[in-house]
Amino acid sequence: MKQKKNPLLAAILSFIIAGLGQLYLKKFFRASVFFSLEIITTGLWIYLPSEIGAIPNLLVSIIAAYDAYKIAREINKGIKPEGEDAKEIPEIYIR
Repeated sequence: MKQKKNPLLAAILSFIIAGLGQLYLKKFFRASVFFSLEIITTGLWIYLPSEIGAIPNLLVSIIAAYDAYKIAREINKGIKPEGEDAKEIPEIYIR
């Protein structure tokens, strides 16, 4: 049986650093996307040091936290997270 994942922990990790909760859930592609967005929006925040620069960074953190929470709940229910089928590598049988 798969180990249950804590949705709240996944959300908190992703809110602190976008993509960290996805790493906890072993969703490496999603983690790399959110982490890349975190780097881009942090750079924007440094470039625009006012509150306006912080808004995209905050939005990425909120979306990443929601995504991690949702995925952890789906994993715990035994549901394959949305979009996972498209990323599977097809099995090749050699006869």
